[in-house]
Amino acid sequence: MCRDFNINYFNDNQNKQALNSLLTSYSLYSIIDFPTRRIYNNSHTMIDNIFINKFKNENYSVYSLINSLSDPDAQVLSLSNIILPDDRSEFYSYRKISKHSLNEFQTSLSYKAWKNVFNNNDNDKNTICNNFLNTFLRKFYASFPKKRTKFMQNSKAWLTTGIKISCSNKRKLYLLYRKSSDSKLKIYYKNYCTILTKVIILAKKMCYNDKLVNLTNKPKTTWSIVKTITNNKKNFNNILRIEIDGKIKTHQQTIAEKFNNYYVSVVDITNNNSINNANSDLNKINPLNYLYSDLNSLSQILK
Repeated sequence: MCRDFNINYFNDNQNKQALNSLLTSYSLYSIIDFPTRRIYNNSHTMIDNIFINKFKNENYSVYSLINSLSDPDAQVLSLSNIILPDDRSEFYSYRKISKHSLNEFQTSLSYKAWKNVFNNNDNDKNTICNNFLNTFLRKFYASFPKKRTKFMQNSKAWLTTGIKISCSNKRKLYLLYRKSSDSKLKIYYKNYCTILTKVIILAKKMCYNDKLVNLTNKPKTTWSIVKTITNNKKNFNNILRIEIDGKIKTHQQTIAEKFNNYYVSVVDITNNNSINNANSDLNKINPLNYLYSDLNSLSQILK
């Protein structure tokens, strides 16, 4: 179990003792023993924690991952000797949660009459809770149905075991470099990063060259490589809300009906406007004027 528990484990306090007592009853023990957030040079906290069963997982390693994306550092837990079931399928199930499905979920909950949750004579809390969960989960499963898909193959075929080990050593060097003021260590770390970058670039070139040489459909393979490198994915522009009659609507069925009604009636509206404009022009200009002007021109020519 891992999360931000908001309890600084560097300090021995009542909240820490209560959490440890609770999780110990489930054979879960804290394994983080290093700072997870540094406020400044002489201040640090450990509020992000990982709890595992040390008796079932004796071979493990945990370390801090400096990703430079957030103030707290990430924690990486590596478990060894994990036995997976033999009948592991190449498919897995997941629930896709998006802004569109969240709007549908909220709308369906707003239409639900929650009075049925409290329809019991004895006001039993367990019964009320079960009634609420049954109603809530039915809406949840309907809005976020399970989908089945294949495990994606690793697109980083160039990522060899040697590069993985070098990246791990780079993280360890960074931790030493961050805590030390040795100028030689700083120079060594920068040189190590430069060499590792060149090795990764060369590994990518060799990997992609092998793909192009061994395959016959080179244009298709080339575009596949370009999309992989640029992480080019399809963008789905979903309309989440529109203004209808001065009110913001988020219900997808209402939005769809508004668009359907518009496109069904827009042709008739356009035709009616064209006919009305033509009639107004005919009323302003008398067709006989064209005949009179032509007769005058003809008479001038004959003279």
